[in-house]
Amino acid sequence: MWSQSTLRESLYLVLLAALCFTLQLGSAPLFDGDEGRAAVTSWTMWQSGNFLTPHFNGVALLTEPPLFYWLQALSSAVFGLDEPGFRLPSSLAACVWMLTLYAFCRTRMGASSARAVAMFMAASLAVSIIGRSATPHALMNLWVTLALLDAYRWSENPRRSVELRLYLWMALGILTQGFAAVLIPILVTSIYFAAGGRLSAARPLLLSVRGWALFLLLSAPWFGLMLVQHGSDFVEAFVLHQWGGLFPEGNTPTSSSPMAFLGTLPLVVVPFSVLALVAMWRAGQSWQNPLHRFALSWLAVVLVVFSLPGAELPHQLLLGGSPLFILMARFRETLKNRWILLSPLLGFAALAAAYPFWLVFREVDQTDPYRLATASLATESFTTPLYLSGAALFLVLSFALCVVRKLHTGEALLAAGFLQAWFVGLCLLPAIADSRQLPVRQAARHAAQHDLPVVVWATRSPSFSVYRREITPHRPPEAGEWVFSRLGRLPQDGAEIAYQRGGYILFKPAPGVQFPIN
Repeated sequence: MWSQSTLRESLYLVLLAALCFTLQLGSAPLFDGDEGRAAVTSWTMWQSGNFLTPHFNGVALLTEPPLFYWLQALSSAVFGLDEPGFRLPSSLAACVWMLTLYAFCRTRMGASSARAVAMFMAASLAVSIIGRSATPHALMNLWVTLALLDAYRWSENPRRSVELRLYLWMALGILTQGFAAVLIPILVTSIYFAAGGRLSAARPLLLSVRGWALFLLLSAPWFGLMLVQHGSDFVEAFVLHQWGGLFPEGNTPTSSSPMAFLGTLPLVVVPFSVLALVAMWRAGQSWQNPLHRFALSWLAVVLVVFSLPGAELPHQLLLGGSPLFILMARFRETLKNRWILLSPLLGFAALAAAYPFWLVFREVDQTDPYRLATASLATESFTTPLYLSGAALFLVLSFALCVVRKLHTGEALLAAGFLQAWFVGLCLLPAIADSRQLPVRQAARHAAQHDLPVVVWATRSPSFSVYRREITPHRPPEAGEWVFSRLGRLPQDGAEIAYQRGGYILFKPAPGVQFPIN
């Protein structure tokens, strides 16, 4: 029989996971860019039967490992070619990531702090977004977190099982997003042991023959097959050009400051921005504490590694989020001024409530049909009764958390996390997605319903293929074909229009119309 405390803990974690990562996964259309591209890539993999090399629009993605696409392809095949099917792998990864942190902290910090760590992780703005998106970022965070928490466990009590698990997680990580899954654990472990004057003690872990053998057993087959199939093109793309996934495609290495990268941290961990800064400062003052030293070493490595390529993105900073959430739980009672602690929540709520009014009164270029149409749809999406009432309630409750004294500081922070997770998942993300992606979904379903031969041109909208249930070529139209594009990008004189909304148009060009090179 489970004890009452165990049942309460389990109920809390289930509720938190449901609210932050699984509730209404299909409430928002897929975002074009990362989500649409990933969905089309995994769907192409499943249809073609080529599970070795991810492809997008017929182009081999030599910079991207396949593990996430395997999981996404399987999920969409089982649960359908819809938003929940494509987002489920990230949702499950985020849930396991949260439970991993909780289990680690419960044995070292107690149940109360472990609950706080789970909340800080799940409700932070960037985590609540990637945990509900059809992208590999949540899965990569899971592998890096599992690897480094096992490295810390090994430092406490060297065991073969823990040692092998570290290499297992690194192998799965490199098959998810590349070399960062190996570089970060190795650097963090080395720096942590060196800072404690025990670098020699880390050698059995970092130079483990059986560990590296397991790593190669799991990861080398894919790399070997890619070398056989693509040769030097794979080496140039994956290793030389993209540094094995250390920075996004299309960027080139540049120099950047880790402190400048750190400046994005307050946005990543809203509504806990102030607490995060306080926690890092207090952990630095208690550097001799092994857990604090380990957490700061982890965060510092992520800041330095990803600032050097000069392609800083919030999801990269999140690879150092787990230790930050641990430190936040450690020092959550340090700052007693509730107004200061909850000011990020109050500011976020005020911006969310004011945003619709800014949309209504902002000036838009009247000569640009695309901007006019997108501005109109954004205003429509953010002035629905659901969003307006949700934003107003969010603001009122945020203010109430600042003034009501029945909750102590730690409880108020946890309540702030639940409050923001509710608003982001049920109101904000659906409104943003509708303002940007609803026309793509509606146009694609219209084309599918009427069996129109369609091409996509002069726009990057990979989710169009997902909602049309057919891979749609990206090229100029041939005679008799329809075109999905953005307003103002292509000649539409004399065209037959099937759908037009929010800056997008589905039309059949007039005979003889010449299309510009994209």
